[in-house]
Amino acid sequence: MAAPAPCADAAATVRDIAPSDGPRDDDVVGMGLPLVRARISPACRKALDAGQWPELAELLRPVLAAAPGYRAEACLLAPPELLPDITAWVKAGNPHSAREYIECTALLLRTHRIKFDELVTPQPSETLEFAARIPAEDRSFLLPRLEAATRNREPGRDELFRVACAGEPARSAPACRAPASLEASWVEEESPARQLRNDMAPHVILAGLYAVFVLAVGWRGKRREFLTVAASLGGAATAAALAWAILASPTAGAGAVNVLNTVFGLVGAPIAAVVGGVIGWVAMRAKLPARPWCLAQAVLYPLFVYLYFTSFG
Repeated sequence: MAAPAPCADAAATVRDIAPSDGPRDDDVVGMGLPLVRARISPACRKALDAGQWPELAELLRPVLAAAPGYRAEACLLAPPELLPDITAWVKAGNPHSAREYIECTALLLRTHRIKFDELVTPQPSETLEFAARIPAEDRSFLLPRLEAATRNREPGRDELFRVACAGEPARSAPACRAPASLEASWVEEESPARQLRNDMAPHVILAGLYAVFVLAVGWRGKRREFLTVAASLGGAATAAALAWAILASPTAGAGAVNVLNTVFGLVGAPIAAVVGGVIGWVAMRAKLPARPWCLAQAVLYPLFVYLYFTSFG
């Protein structure tokens, strides 16, 4: 086999696994391909890419036809004369192993980008596998995956960012201008304590504004009428929150029961609101102290809401 001078060591290994004067054992050749690849020096790689060793592809074709399980090794050797065959394997979409799919499609990405874009749509789990096999400057194809991973808060997004944004031109793209590390903050945002704070915040603010209004309004004359209305509204909100916390709180592992709980809450909370509003109005007409009454509602309302949210645990 006429190999270029830089590939003399690799050619010697080829002669060992596929002697020209005897029968060829396809499995022996296939299992020997990693040894051939280990003997390919940078100078040999350059000569091989320049098409100076076409006989290697001629040897591989019948071997791979008889033993397609060795295609992954052929794609790692990557003689350019074999590229049409490799493109056909990828197009057929029926790889004999996950390794074959990764190695052969990664070869297309490095050497025939148009065909790669035409034939291959990497899945999220495959993206980093492809990236590991190509130079940093050729990783722009990862940017759509990075954008989707950031948008959807996918696990592994930070590692994908590290790989995709390792070099230009990808590093200057909008997807690479986001923070390099986001997953830790996502975990924090989705933690139960953080979620409880987010859920409680509007209710606490509402109760605080209510308390400020009550403290700002005087207690005589027409302002007493404002406080009567405030007492009624506070009583209504507090009673509704209590009813909802009691009736609508979910039961762990009881989906059908929880539907009924929600229905009971939707029915019971308005009724409780009416009752609470009436009680507040009656309390003010009975000349009960308005400030303590209203401030008590400002405390009890968020407390009952808290009881409902913590019942989810």
